Amino acid sequence: MQELGLNKRQVAAISFLRVHGTITSGRYQELNAVAARTAVNDLNDLIGKRIIERKGRSRRDTHYILAPAQGGGSVDGSDVAR
Repeated sequence: MQELGLNKRQVAAISFLRVHGTITSGRYQELNAVAARTAVNDLNDLIGKRIIERKGRSRRDTHYILAPAQGGGSVDGSDVAR
């Protein structure tokens, strides 16, 4: 995932999402021991890279899921020829 420019916190969140299917900003903060602003910045970066999608209608209901793979690729780079 280094090719995508992800930090260790983001990689941990993706692993969490693969197991649990969803994550909230609060859970991201707990998982990575970071402030709310850092969690929001990291999650917004993952959204911008089309790795996750934001769901929910209100701030209270907001959660994040893995985005469908674009073009059949994988998030972890396992589809890249080495």
